[in-house]
Amino acid sequence: MLGGVIRWSLDRPRLIAWACLWFLALGLFYVRDMRLDFTPNLAPAETTIQTEAPGLIADQVEDLVTRPIENGLVGAAGVAQVRSRSMQGLSMITVRFAADADPYRTRQAVSESLTAIAGTLPASASPPRITPLTSQGATLIQIGFTSGKLDPMALRDLVQWTVRPRLQTVAGVAQVSVYGGRTRRIEVRARPGDLSDSDLGFLDILNAVRRATSVAGAGFIDTPTQRVSIAPHGQALTPDDIAAGQIQTPGSAPVRIADVSDVVETAAPAFGDALIMGKPGIIVTVARQYGANTVETTRAVEAALADLRPTLLAQGVDVDVGLDRPASFTLAALSSLAWELAIGAALIVVALALFMRERRAVLNTVASIPLSLLAALMVLKAFGFTLNVMTLGGLILGLGLVIDDAVIGVDNVVERLREAGHGRASGAVRLQGRLFSRADDLDRGDRDTRRPGAADDLARLARRPAGADGGRGDRRLAGVFDRGHRGDASAMPALPSS
Repeated sequence: MLGGVIRWSLDRPRLIAWACLWFLALGLFYVRDMRLDFTPNLAPAETTIQTEAPGLIADQVEDLVTRPIENGLVGAAGVAQVRSRSMQGLSMITVRFAADADPYRTRQAVSESLTAIAGTLPASASPPRITPLTSQGATLIQIGFTSGKLDPMALRDLVQWTVRPRLQTVAGVAQVSVYGGRTRRIEVRARPGDLSDSDLGFLDILNAVRRATSVAGAGFIDTPTQRVSIAPHGQALTPDDIAAGQIQTPGSAPVRIADVSDVVETAAPAFGDALIMGKPGIIVTVARQYGANTVETTRAVEAALADLRPTLLAQGVDVDVGLDRPASFTLAALSSLAWELAIGAALIVVALALFMRERRAVLNTVASIPLSLLAALMVLKAFGFTLNVMTLGGLILGLGLVIDDAVIGVDNVVERLREAGHGRASGAVRLQGRLFSRADDLDRGDRDTRRPGAADDLARLARRPAGADGGRGDRRLAGVFDRGHRGDASAMPALPSS
């Protein structure tokens, strides 16, 4: 069957040439948008559970928050590993899923388990929050923000409420974490002496602040023709609004919050900080979702950041996107391998041209390189694989096999045509002098002297009278001895004496 295919192809050279050109054009169009990545997504999926517990020290967070959640998750279907970290006021639990488990179903099961566990946590603890699916090495980019005009609180507010929501809308982004700066908050600092004079306690101030900052529905009013909803606007948003709130004390004169406490806007206690090139600033870490492409998502994040750059520059904020960008390493590694592949292919073309010294033979051999690589890329894309370091390295290794097969194939064809010696092979016979170098001829002659019966042939040739065959026998014998002298002398057979 293969011989028939070869004969059919040899009888239609123009058709095969056009088919190769069309395959090359369509293949390049098909793989033009092939996804790039550093390595395949080999790490299992994982998620993080964060639970805030204000006022609790690390030991209390471990005993009252972290341990109950861990006990409810260990041994769950699809959960391979549970790691936790407890700190003051915060519990962080990382759940890694099994490699053969469906990550989305497992995350849904974990979320359902957290709903039941939330009822056993302390009243001061917030409900556990589960983050989207990620994996190890999911960090996309780290962005630094510094400003010579804005103070740390104002810079944190700008990044927290302007930049972060925009980046979270990018497809493929799982989490945007903000570090550094100062978080703005309003503090109510009670004065114990004034509380004692007013016969009040700390709980009275706490309830008054909750009423002043809470949102409560005001109901509605029915008219003969419609129902009108009432929108309350009494929520306190500034320190002055909170200070004007009243502490309800039955049977006594009303007391304002400002009468027994100081209401100020200040920064929350810092749990860390960020420095960018020695300057205080804000660092934003963007993590990708499980299965999202690193290069594509990074470019989408940078495009969203480019939309915000004029607004940031107008407020004197400098943006540095080069703190940590794994996509740069990915592109650099792929570019390096691609250049090595191109250089290797070019060197192979030069070597073939010097070895064969025939344009058509070199063209036939070299044509197999791009066609084979393009076919491999098309198969990878069809099956959903990315072009990464591992796949590109495999293509480089496969290039050697492709060249080896091509050279051996052309060599075998030319050799068969030369041995045939008929009219159709005349063109190939004319190439044989160029195809095989002098060293190859010597090697072939050396192998001829070692074949069985070579000694008898040499002996008969030596006994023939000089000039009996027009000198051809003398030249042949001289050529044999010359090859034997240049080759392995031990392999020369002993000629019998006459």
